[in-house]
Amino acid sequence: MTNGINTRELILQILLEIEEEGKHSHIAIRNALSKYQFLPKQERAFITRVCEGTLEYLYELAVTDNNPVLYDIAHAAVCDTGAEPVDPIPSTGGEDFSVFTSQSDVPGFFYWLGVRNPDKDCVYSWHSPHFKADEPAIAIGAGTYAMSVFEAVDALAKK
Repeated sequence: MTNGINTRELILQILLEIEEEGKHSHIAIRNALSKYQFLPKQERAFITRVCEGTLEYLYELAVTDNNPVLYDIAHAAVCDTGAEPVDPIPSTGGEDFSVFTSQSDVPGFFYWLGVRNPDKDCVYSWHSPHFKADEPAIAIGAGTYAMSVFEAVDALAKK
């Protein structure tokens, strides 16, 4: 305990915010430490190391690997809706969708629906409390999904 602050309790609060509320670790740590700026630098560094080290191996997820046939179908469906397909930059972040495709014989495909529109202040990531989607994009996403399902059923039935 430093300056009346129970360090273990503070670390637990940070980890619970990350785990239960879905906050990003760097944001949860920053927000907590900003309230306790009076703590010695060494103590603040310790809290950061413990939180980051604890989270390092919290999840071990398989890679999200899209089925190539479904990829082609989804790509065509996006084009058919008049939207512009964009391949996302590969990420080393975890995605729990991979659990469904890696533990099943059912082929899968993961979409990212772009809902950003700076003109409507739709600029925040989906984990932000300020997130809002450009609503017309949701209709495009629903249409793309429906077209993909119909095409996938046909394509996979021919196998």
